[in-house]
Amino acid sequence: MCEKELTEKEKELLELARSLIGEMTPEDRVKFLAKQWALLFGGFVKMLKEKYGEEGIKLACEVMRFLGRKYAEEKVKELNITPGKADVLDFYKIEGGWDPSMEYKFKLLELNKKKFHIYYTACPLVDIWKSIGAPEEICQIYAYFDVGVAEVLNPKMKVSNPTSLYKGDDHCDFIVELED
Repeated sequence: MCEKELTEKEKELLELARSLIGEMTPEDRVKFLAKQWALLFGGFVKMLKEKYGEEGIKLACEVMRFLGRKYAEEKVKELNITPGKADVLDFYKIEGGWDPSMEYKFKLLELNKKKFHIYYTACPLVDIWKSIGAPEEICQIYAYFDVGVAEVLNPKMKVSNPTSLYKGDDHCDFIVELED
């Protein structure tokens, strides 16, 4: 951004903006940004489906897959993981952290070199996405990020999401498995 001298009005507005943001705790800022991100993602997917139908859904999946691959390519370097030969514990190292600013309710049912299974009974994304009328495919689209991560880690690693709170199931299963 080009540096320029601010006008008095611009200085006043900047000071007001800083005072408002400064009143937020770091945790509140993270919650705000997480909700904002979820709304943006949900709105993006909704508009893609409305304008392009199934082609829009396919495009959203491919974008998420691409982003997951790019993310994983960086993380394997950072964590010294060998791409193509990783196990499910390596997937967990990259993707196992849950955003503490979001109020997920879940049980970790299995975590070993071959399988990672998490059982969600509440997901804050569902409420956010439903509030804007995001399409029912949104959770699967979101999981394509993890598909991209898995593809980088090991071609035998598969991601599945057989149940969905968004679609009305009483829970979501998120499973990562390493096929023999």
